[in-house]
Amino acid sequence: MDGDDAVTNGATNVIYNSSWVLTKIISPNGMDQYDFNYSTPGYWDTDVVQSNASRVIIDLIDNCTNTTYPEINPQYPSGGYYIEHQFPTQVLYNGNLIFSLTKGIRHDVHTAAVNGRLDQLLVYNTKGERLNKIVFNNDDYFNLDGGDKTTKSPFDIRLKLNSIDIYSSSDVDFQSYSFVYNTPDFVPSRLSKSQDLIGLYNGKSNNVLYPKAILGSCVFQGANRDPVSSSADNGILTKITYPTRGFTQYYYEGNRDDNNNLEPGLRIYKIEDYKETGDLFSKRTYSYVNEQGLKSGRTNSLPSLVSTVTFNGRDNNSYQRLIRNSGIPKGELPNIYYKSVKEIIYNENGESNGYTFYKFYPASSGMQSWIVSPYENYINSDVESGKPLSNDRYSEDNSMVSEDTYSYFKNYQGVYTEGLVLYLNENYNNNEIFIKDNGTYFSIERHPIYCDNPTVRCALPNYVTNWQNYYAGHMDRKYGPLFSRSVKATGSIGNIGAITKTEFFTNGLQSQSTKEFSYDSSVDYLLRKIKNTYDNQNIEEEFYYYPKDNMVGASQELVNNNCLSKIVKTEKFYNPVTYSSNELVFKKQYDFKELFAGGPILPYKISLSKSGNFEERIFLEYYNNGRLRESYQNNGPSSLFFWDDDYIYPIASIKNATSSEVAAQLGITVNQLENLDENDLNSINGLRTNLSKSYINTYEQKSRVGLLSLTNPRGQTTSYQYDNHNRLSKIVDEMSYIISEFIYNLKD
Repeated sequence: MDGDDAVTNGATNVIYNSSWVLTKIISPNGMDQYDFNYSTPGYWDTDVVQSNASRVIIDLIDNCTNTTYPEINPQYPSGGYYIEHQFPTQVLYNGNLIFSLTKGIRHDVHTAAVNGRLDQLLVYNTKGERLNKIVFNNDDYFNLDGGDKTTKSPFDIRLKLNSIDIYSSSDVDFQSYSFVYNTPDFVPSRLSKSQDLIGLYNGKSNNVLYPKAILGSCVFQGANRDPVSSSADNGILTKITYPTRGFTQYYYEGNRDDNNNLEPGLRIYKIEDYKETGDLFSKRTYSYVNEQGLKSGRTNSLPSLVSTVTFNGRDNNSYQRLIRNSGIPKGELPNIYYKSVKEIIYNENGESNGYTFYKFYPASSGMQSWIVSPYENYINSDVESGKPLSNDRYSEDNSMVSEDTYSYFKNYQGVYTEGLVLYLNENYNNNEIFIKDNGTYFSIERHPIYCDNPTVRCALPNYVTNWQNYYAGHMDRKYGPLFSRSVKATGSIGNIGAITKTEFFTNGLQSQSTKEFSYDSSVDYLLRKIKNTYDNQNIEEEFYYYPKDNMVGASQELVNNNCLSKIVKTEKFYNPVTYSSNELVFKKQYDFKELFAGGPILPYKISLSKSGNFEERIFLEYYNNGRLRESYQNNGPSSLFFWDDDYIYPIASIKNATSSEVAAQLGITVNQLENLDENDLNSINGLRTNLSKSYINTYEQKSRVGLLSLTNPRGQTTSYQYDNHNRLSKIVDEMSYIISEFIYNLKD
């Protein structure tokens, strides 16, 4: 903080971090690491120009009658703020560059063009070879009106994405997605006051933002904040064209509640898909009704910009205060949600096989704001808020075909925190606060007049001394409207609880299956059991166990390394209705250990069972870098694995040979096997002669593209060919005969 706001033209500059950026991701076993690098173009000057008052208060004595009050339009200069953005520039995987981002100039930032527009994304493999280039064609602007982007006011234009082009490694453009918007030159200036309740454009000629109000027979002039859907859709996406040249068109209408009242915002009512020829392929229509045809919209959190309070003034007159706001915090809830949506899908001939009702739980919980000042946020979240309730499918003759229903597991003890906020209750303006001694605690009382109902107020000392002897003191009347309330954040921890699928047949019969999910608080509410029931008879149950269950080797080490959700054991039971108890079908257990002190914790033993006792069936050994070296069965054959120099792709697998046998044939030690990579493929291929009882497969890989060749145990090589866009085009045998060929329906 610097500056001096106590002098003429003084100012206080406050520097603070408004967000944090991700810089690193490391996998739980430590073998994979992603690094994110950023750059900054410096501070962006985002000075705020003079603005209309955001809150207007008028005090009226007694009742207002037959008066029209003009708009109040004071101007005040605000300070401004500067933002130092952090733009991602690179993503590295284990030290190798895999993504690079470049920026371009944009002109919709106040005062000057800045280097802050995503221009290109370059994709590399771990060998430094460029695979793709993704170009964002967004050096264009809404509301440009054919003008020069360098001379238009930055407040009048907004960045517009016209298309995304994907280029091959040879810079051939082979995939392009283009976008069309509704009346892009009618998108309003960011300074426009033509806004509805939630800030969408409504085309009204407003001079202020606070709304017009009517109190009794008095009219207080102000803005028209009503929604106008034909204006709100300016600039909205209407068409996407795909690389196949086919395209999709979107159609919108205004939101409406259950009384068919127009509400702010837009909803989709039709989606049309077209072939590359321009012929219609399919159409989907949406109506926001329930199965009885009633409107299903529910208003949720529309801001109330007008309020009134009544209070006694210091002159003993009764006042009514009218408060109008330009806007208030809204929270994260949608202003309207729909409990039911009907979808009909038509084919290219306009035929439909029926329709579907999608039903939802009320989207009425989450972060919200108090409806009165200071509009602090509070959180009351519910797992099922806005989630699917059911999908009901009907045939064209209105017979139900199937129904999927969803329920959710909730634990309301999951999240709870509480704080305190101060606010003004203006109904208590000019009330005196008295501190009351209750013997064991103090409280406060508010009184609008002094003494024992006198016509003339007495002095405060006499009041405190004589009126009631249990008052210990008083506070200035300016604190009269000051109140406090608690602000809470509560929520439920949960997930999907059950999915029931029912099919209805024309003969009146039906079939039903239910999948139930159970969660366990002892392992932080991870999934414990899945129970499948078929027609209320045959039952399957599968159980899952985790490091916190402390059932396998190195459980505590896994917990210490925060590997809490790793499944270490599974059990599956089958219980037909004729059985009295569950029958164990299968169970599997993984035991873990540290590869070395402080190293990754990896599974080294897999035990299986179809009865009560486990059998140790598979053992795993690793290189020091954590990649799998060898797997072998108890009294069975082993398999050996070799990796490329980035330790990402396997380059060879040898079955029915041990590490010692392979190392001896290569003339190296077992520890030196870790150093073999794709440069040693000739030596590995040569093992087929001396290890004749082994099955050797070798692989050539192109990093982040796919397999180039596979040489099987007989020494026969199959090749995989790719086009300029790194798409698999042919699979060819060693005699150059084509085994498979792939043709893509994309433009050249």
